[in-house]
Amino acid sequence: MKYTHLNILLTAWLLIVFSNVSGQSEWQKKYSDPETVRKMFVNPPMFYAPHTFWFWDDTIRDEHFTATMAEEMMKQGLNPGYAHPRSSMDRLNPGFSSLPYEQYLEKPWFNSFGNALQVTKDKGFTLGYCDEYDWPSGQAAGRVLKQHPELEAKYLDWKRYKVKGKSTVRYDSIDFAVAGKLVNNTIDASSLQIIGEGDHLKWTAPPGEWIVYTYTKKFHPGIDGGKVNYLDPKLMEVFIPLVHEQYAKRFGNDMGKTIPGVFVDNEGYYGWRMAWSEDLAQRYKEMKKQDIRLWL
Repeated sequence: MKYTHLNILLTAWLLIVFSNVSGQSEWQKKYSDPETVRKMFVNPPMFYAPHTFWFWDDTIRDEHFTATMAEEMMKQGLNPGYAHPRSSMDRLNPGFSSLPYEQYLEKPWFNSFGNALQVTKDKGFTLGYCDEYDWPSGQAAGRVLKQHPELEAKYLDWKRYKVKGKSTVRYDSIDFAVAGKLVNNTIDASSLQIIGEGDHLKWTAPPGEWIVYTYTKKFHPGIDGGKVNYLDPKLMEVFIPLVHEQYAKRFGNDMGKTIPGVFVDNEGYYGWRMAWSEDLAQRYKEMKKQDIRLWL
C-alpha cells in the first residue's frame, strides 16, 4: 500500500469511527443566539470542564476500581479525560508500581476501561484513551515488533573520507557510498554519484580531490524511546488493528460521543539521527525523480 493511500485510509477510518450518527455531540454544536451563549458561558456543558490525563500505572486487581475513580473525578467537576497505560518510570525499583504489560490490551484492561466508560456515559462526561503504553505511540507495548521485527527503527550511520584522484579505496561492511568532487573546497553537486552498494566496495577516484560518504544501515530507538520505524507506512497497517480497532470493536457505539477522541503521545520525531526506511527512498524517487541518497 502506498503512503498516499495509507493517509487516505487512516483519515477515512478516523472519520468513520469518530462520526456521530445519532446526533451532534457537544463539541460539534454551534450556538448563535446571544442569550443562549451567555447562559452557557456562566454554566458551560461538562465537555468544557477540564479533562484529566489519567495514569493507569498499577496492577489491575479490581476491574471496577476505575469506575469508582471516575465517579470521584466527576464529583469534582472533572472529565475522567484520557486513560493512559504506563509504567512507574522506574521498573527496576520494586517500590514503584507499574501496569503489567500482559494486562494491557487484554481483558483486564478493556473491562476496566469499559466500566469507567459506562459510569462516565451515565453522567454525561467524556473518557478517551491514550493509544500507547507509556510513549511514543505506534508500538503497542512491544507487540508491533514482536509480530513484525522488520519494522524496527532504522538509521544511517555515516562516515566521511577525503580521497585523492586516481587512488583506489576499499570500504567494507557498508550499504552504499556517495562521492562528490571538491571544487574550490566545496562539493560540486553535479559530480555526486553512487559509487557502490553492498558489504565490499572498491572504487578508483577520477582526477581531482573527492569526498566520499559511506552509509551503513543500523537499528537504534529514537531519542524519546521509539523503537519502531515511523518512516515506514506499513507501521500503521500493523498498529491500527492492534490498538484502535480493538477499541472500536468493543466501544464503537461510544466513539465520537462519550469517547471524544484519542490522545497520541508522539512529539513528531522520526527516529535516531539520520532516520531511514527503504520506502522513504522509493517515495522520494517517485515524487522528485531523484535518488535521495545523493542529497543526504
